[in-house]
Amino acid sequence: MLTEGLNIFRHRVHLHLAGKTLIDSGIRQNTGCSVIAVRRQGRMLINPDPTEPFQTDDEMIMIGTAESEKTFTAMYPEKG
Repeated sequence: MLTEGLNIFRHRVHLHLAGKTLIDSGIRQNTGCSVIAVRRQGRMLINPDPTEPFQTDDEMIMIGTAESEKTFTAMYPEKG
């Protein structure tokens, strides 16, 4: 937990998000989570460019409440 009520968590890019930009993904609007970094090919991209498409091997580092994390994982399960 980062601060009371906020968590930082990791999640691999879901197949439905691969090829989409952060802007087009609707992650914040649909889940309440914010993508604060992307791990790509061993590099950490802090404050990622919102116009850069996600790649299938990317791992997103996000911040959100426990409820928004649950919403995200329900919408984008690890297997898919």
